[in-house]
Amino acid sequence: MNTQQHPKVEIAVRNFGPITEGTLDLRPLTVCVGPSNTGKTYFATLVYALHGAFSGLSAQVPREVLSLELENELKNCFDLPAISALRRLDGETFPHEMAVSLKGRDGEADSWCIKLTASEAEVTFLGAPGETWGVGNRYYLPATRGGLMQRHGLIASSLVGRATRGGAEHFPAVPTFSAGLAEFLQRIILYRPDKQVSNGDMNAIADALEADVLGGQILARLSPTGYPDFRYRPQGLKEEMRLSHASAMVSELAPLVLFLRRGIAPGDLLVIEEPEAHLHPHSQADMAVTLARLVRAGVRVIATTHSDWLLEELSCLMLEGLLAETDDAPASWLMPSEVGAWQFQKDAPVTEIPFEVWGGIYPVDYGDVAETQYNRMVNLQARVENGEGGSKRESS
Repeated sequence: MNTQQHPKVEIAVRNFGPITEGTLDLRPLTVCVGPSNTGKTYFATLVYALHGAFSGLSAQVPREVLSLELENELKNCFDLPAISALRRLDGETFPHEMAVSLKGRDGEADSWCIKLTASEAEVTFLGAPGETWGVGNRYYLPATRGGLMQRHGLIASSLVGRATRGGAEHFPAVPTFSAGLAEFLQRIILYRPDKQVSNGDMNAIADALEADVLGGQILARLSPTGYPDFRYRPQGLKEEMRLSHASAMVSELAPLVLFLRRGIAPGDLLVIEEPEAHLHPHSQADMAVTLARLVRAGVRVIATTHSDWLLEELSCLMLEGLLAETDDAPASWLMPSEVGAWQFQKDAPVTEIPFEVWGGIYPVDYGDVAETQYNRMVNLQARVENGEGGSKRESS
């Protein structure tokens, strides 16, 4: 698969949510790495919003309409009343001015540009923003997907109860969903197992995910009420179980399998938060292979992660790409140019994590944690061997 079909998009942000500043170019696989509350999800949600605002739009759309579309998408995707609420706060009397800019590139020339501040959005373009983003669909797999999968029926019935005027009166202050969560739930609630799809690549990826990671099949049927009923059948067994009775791993990965069977196609955008959640290290490495297979099939992937195991496997897959080991089926190799790994840090700029043949993708702070843990272990081992005692523990 020629991943160069993906348009070149550069995103620069300053004082955007927790992010102080950073300039990132989207690759077929873009990986956001760093501690919690440093802006990884903010950036992934920004990409999701931009795709929704501009995918498929033509150059004939008035600039004012494009600006309004962008503003509305940002408010919906971040579930905020105004884009000014996206400004970074750090305890100062006045919040920082926020700025977001994008450039779509055709070769070495800019094809369109967007500038966004806390007070206004400005869109200028030479070509069509939709041509740069493509016309594919967007899919969002939130970090909370496991819990949502187990309770989607309850959520659906609750929403139906509040949909009437009488129901709404009983819930005057109902919290709202972000656009990503709402679209995720909508896809699950409206999932129809009998929908016909013909994409063999996506089915092959789903088959491999079930065999290599899940150790069983994700099944979907329509219940008597018309809502989908999702089940899990372990390999070698005839019995099925509800997702609520299966492991957390099954609930986490079930929506990805379902979307691969009935939805995701080449040219689409997939934003997935923490694909390693609730997975054994071996399965985390297998998830890296799944992401690579999606890239090979033509899906653009944005992932947030804390997993050293996932990053190490991505590094191995890039080494395989350099060795031209491309005969596996389904294909899972990567080229270094197809992967962008970005380090998010608190109160510091976002920086790219370079890929090195002898180091792979390795965030600097991971080494700091490993060294601290190693030194602490050696110190405790030495104290135990020397017979040191005492009632106070070092970790207290």
